[in-house]
Amino acid sequence: MSRPFFITLLTAFLAIVTPFNSRAVSHATEALDSLDFYVKRQNEYEATKVNSLNKYKRQLSKATSAQKLDMYNYLSREYRHVDLDSAIHYASLGYQLASDINDKNQQTRFKLLKITVGPIYGMVRESIEEFETIDPNTLPQSIKIYYYESADLLFNYAKDFYSNSTLKQHYTELSHKAVDSLLIYLEPGTPNHDFYQATSLLNSGAGPQAIEQMIKLLDKVPFKDHLYARTAAIIGSAFINDPYHTDDAIYYLAKSAMSDIATGNRETTSLHRLGKLLYDKGDIDRSYNYLTCSLSTAVESRSRLRSLEIAEALPLVFQTVQERNAEARRDMIVVIIILSILLVVSITLFFIYDRARCRLSRMKIKLTATLELKDNYIRKILLLCGAYLTALENFNRVAGRKIKAGQVTDLLNMIESGKIMREQLHTFYDIFDSAFLMIYPDFVSEVNRLLVADRQINLPEEDRLTPELRILAFMKLGVDDSTQISKFLGLSLNTIYTYRNKIKMRAISRDTFEHDIINIGKIS
Repeated sequence: MSRPFFITLLTAFLAIVTPFNSRAVSHATEALDSLDFYVKRQNEYEATKVNSLNKYKRQLSKATSAQKLDMYNYLSREYRHVDLDSAIHYASLGYQLASDINDKNQQTRFKLLKITVGPIYGMVRESIEEFETIDPNTLPQSIKIYYYESADLLFNYAKDFYSNSTLKQHYTELSHKAVDSLLIYLEPGTPNHDFYQATSLLNSGAGPQAIEQMIKLLDKVPFKDHLYARTAAIIGSAFINDPYHTDDAIYYLAKSAMSDIATGNRETTSLHRLGKLLYDKGDIDRSYNYLTCSLSTAVESRSRLRSLEIAEALPLVFQTVQERNAEARRDMIVVIIILSILLVVSITLFFIYDRARCRLSRMKIKLTATLELKDNYIRKILLLCGAYLTALENFNRVAGRKIKAGQVTDLLNMIESGKIMREQLHTFYDIFDSAFLMIYPDFVSEVNRLLVADRQINLPEEDRLTPELRILAFMKLGVDDSTQISKFLGLSLNTIYTYRNKIKMRAISRDTFEHDIINIGKIS
């Protein structure tokens, strides 16, 4: 079935069922308000999840070998959505225990658990090669369920990871085959069977029937079940490209995101998809909040796949910040014009002096607030860049350990060379220098006014700051802690102190130099 025809058929179906499912349309705004509440309390939900897992882990010491296998299986599955390192750790413990007691079926099950975690790290090819070593014909029926569930997850991750259309189509077809095979072994009438049956219908092009079944399934599955979040996400994603049912997409994606957050799940795919959708609708504040929140949780879970996927939406955030900064500059121009007019009027019309003075005072307050607003946006850019650098650093560390264990020597050499971190650090410098000089175009000349005449700073390149100017820029933005500055700039703490001391020695007034830097651009 062709894509345009599928969309037409789905739209026609929705036109019929919408009166019976109007809550998705009428409650879209209410769902977003509820999601805002969940996002604010995300740390509380995550802490509850971690405490629950810690309490569960404490029972391991008293468990038998058979009980430990089940507990390792549970912990690995739960940590897959919280912390990938822990997920692999407990899958490895389970595999080792199964090997010790010579339980081949359990060995295969834990091997499959590790395979499904690998792609989230970005190790897609390695995971697929490992998966292909397993012959499903040799597996008992109970393990075949794990096998085909893992195949569906693995090939879905691979489909998301590769941009090549041929590979994406290939892995999509493999995922569809895995779902069809899985249905043979699942018990009919169970939520899992209903979910995969609807997924199979969706894969075959029967979109309206599949969506109808998934909507019904949501009423049967508990809200704090991962299957609920996954089902709602598929429904919402099916509506994203339909302009007549954008409210339905918002409603179900919000429901999916709330379920993820409520269960302490850090792989909040629905949240970042919703953020991109809201950006297209013009809800910039929510879009920015959801995208940054989803990126933060992806980094915390060490999910390289989701971090890269979410990072593709970051240009939207940067564009939003730039647009707001441009608007702020336009406001400043208007304010300056008004101030000039008021100044002329105050000279020619002395009898309205008091009134003009009050208006000037209000304008100054507004202008100062505008400058502070710009500083806040730049801080947000820094936090995003810092989070992205941290994600790459974590990836280097984890990938390094994996490779030293015998995997992909070339990648290990690349990581140990520091090339990836240097490239990301240079990207960070480019973004920071460009954004900062765009907001404070006279910053370098203002700094030079504070230095003695023969020891002033010259920029070696246009739109590029020197390391010492970057340190002063951080001070201007209120980041005065040398430790924080060293993390952002990738320099040692001693280097930061050296730069600060050297440039301070060149100041006209050393005692007030740092205070003078902070006051650059402020209205006295």
